[in-house]
Amino acid sequence: MQLTQSLARAAQIHADGVATVYGQRTLSFAQLQQRVATLASALRSLGVRDGDPIAYLGGASERHIECLLAAPWAGATLNAVDPAWPLQRIIDSLHLSQTVAVLVDDLYATHLDALLDGCPFLRFVVFDGLGACPDGLPSLSALLQEATPLADHATSDDAVFASFTAADAAVPPLRISQRALMASVAALLAEGAFARDSIGLVAAPLCELPGAITVAGLLLRGATLVIPSEFSLDAIDAAIDQHAVSELFLSAPLATAMLQARSARPRHPGSLKRLICCVPETGALPTEALLRAFPGVEVLQVYGLAETGSVVAVLSPGELDADAANSALTPLGRSAVNTHLRVVDDTGVETARGSIGQIQAHLIAALRDTVAPELQRDCSSQPQWLSTGDQGQMDARGQLFRAAR
Repeated sequence: MQLTQSLARAAQIHADGVATVYGQRTLSFAQLQQRVATLASALRSLGVRDGDPIAYLGGASERHIECLLAAPWAGATLNAVDPAWPLQRIIDSLHLSQTVAVLVDDLYATHLDALLDGCPFLRFVVFDGLGACPDGLPSLSALLQEATPLADHATSDDAVFASFTAADAAVPPLRISQRALMASVAALLAEGAFARDSIGLVAAPLCELPGAITVAGLLLRGATLVIPSEFSLDAIDAAIDQHAVSELFLSAPLATAMLQARSARPRHPGSLKRLICCVPETGALPTEALLRAFPGVEVLQVYGLAETGSVVAVLSPGELDADAANSALTPLGRSAVNTHLRVVDDTGVETARGSIGQIQAHLIAALRDTVAPELQRDCSSQPQWLSTGDQGQMDARGQLFRAAR
C-alpha cells in the first residue's frame, strides 16, 4: 500500500465523505483527489521530475495536505520544512535536501532573494498567496487552471518524504519511502488507532512526519482530518468541541503544555477517545498524568520517529504500570508491527534482559536509503540493524525502556 493509494482508495469508497475540514471549508475525498492530481500535474508542467524534492512554505490550510499527497503523486519527494522555523534553518533544509521547487505564500514571497541566494538547487518558486503575485513569479492558481489531473506516478519504493528529525537542520534528512511510511501507519492501526469514521486532528505541522503518518492513517480508514488554524491550546480545544474530534495526535511539547493547562483548568474530554503522542527526544512523556487528565481516553505513546524516521515501539493503553511510571527509566513499549528491537553492548552483542545497552531497531519494511548513514555508525557489522542513539534496557516481558541518550 502507498500513501497515494490510500487517497485513491478513499475516493473510490467514500467519494462524498468529508476528507478535510478547515474553518468553514470542507473537501470530500473525491474533491481532494482531484485537487491533488491537478497539483501534481502543475508540478510536472513546471519541470519537477521523479525524485525531485519540493517544499511548501505557507500557513495552515488544506494546501499542506495537498502538497504532501501531490509530491509522491507527481513522483517527487516532499521536503518536510516547518514554516515556523527561523528563515536560516528553512534555507539550510532546502539546500541540504537539494529542493528544486517551493510554493510560497505572501510572507515567504518577501524572502525570495534570500531563498534563491541560499539554495543553489532551487529552480522553481511558485506564488500561492492571497495578495498580488510578485513580478517574475508564476502563480499557482494560474498553473492549476491550465493543468489537467495527472495519473498517479508513485511507487512503493519511492522516497516520499525528506524529514529533518534532528534539532539541527545541518544534519542531513532521512529519506523515507512510501513503504516505510505505510509501515508506521500499520504499526498504529495494529494498536487500534484511526478507527473507521473517526475524526482526527494533528496538533503538529502537517508537513512533518507525524502529520504525514496521521494523514495516511485517516485516509486509509476513510476518516476526516480537521486542520486547526493554529497550534495553540485554545484553538485545539475549540476544534475538538466544534468538530467532535475523536483522535488527537500531539507533539511531545504540546502534550506537556496541554497537561499543564489541564492541571490548572480541568476539562471533560468530550468526544475525544484517543490521544497519540510522540516520546520526546530527551526526558519522558508524562503518560500517567495524561491518563489522569483525560479520564476514559486511550493514550498511545509512539517511539522512533525522531530517531529512525519510523514508529519502532508503541506503548499501548493499560501497559503502563505504577512501577514503570515511577521509574527513572522512560517506558517505550513493545516492538511495533514490522519492527524488531534489541539492546546490545559496545561490541554489538545482545545484552541480558534488564541490562543497559544501546537500543537498535530492525526496520523490516524500510528501504536502506530511508536511513541516514550517520545513524548506522554503531551497526556497521550488521547494517540491517539501526542504532537509535539511545541507551536502554528490555525487561523479561519484552518491554523497552530508555535510560539516556
